[in-house]
Amino acid sequence: MISEAEFTRDISAEFERLGWVPEDPNRFASMLNFKPDLVLRKGDQHTVVEIRKQGQTTGRRIADMRRMVERHPNFQFEVRFLAPSASSPHAEIASSSVRRRIDLASELVERGDLGEGIAVAWIAIETSLRVMLNNQKEGPSVSDPSRLIRTAFEAGKISQAQLFQLVAALNVRSQIVHGFDAAIPSGLARQIVGIAREIADQAGVN
Repeated sequence: MISEAEFTRDISAEFERLGWVPEDPNRFASMLNFKPDLVLRKGDQHTVVEIRKQGQTTGRRIADMRRMVERHPNFQFEVRFLAPSASSPHAEIASSSVRRRIDLASELVERGDLGEGIAVAWIAIETSLRVMLNNQKEGPSVSDPSRLIRTAFEAGKISQAQLFQLVAALNVRSQIVHGFDAAIPSGLARQIVGIAREIADQAGVN
């Protein structure tokens, strides 16, 4: 399983490839009223990244952090979730929290925290797909989400319509992790929560 420090470095490297420069998070603790996990700058724009482990409480605290960040001009906030690796023995255990995650995603979306809601819904979707593919040779070990979706379709676990829905949801999720969630319509966020419920029903997860 990737460590939180490794995960944070990977995210920083991802931003750096897009022209962002990492800043010292300690410099922003007083201004934000919390110590951020990662702060990156591009011109006069700043992105503050919060790292959360799968299963760690989100909800109101995340919403408060977003408000504290985005009240400052040219600052945006995003959250990244550190999930267990697909081959981890804990991956199966994570399926027991799928319904709770979907409920949390719905709550976040209805409260207007669309980016966080979609990110949480996506964790539920990936977990459900892995449960669906549990008996497939490649399924649970697939780390690339687009390949995971394709594997589920080729195995006959999801329909072509669901394939298109999941690809669209993955594209939105990719926008979010790169900090472009401001233009996401609330209706689209609700649709993604809906497909998360549908896939969870098919997977038979709790």
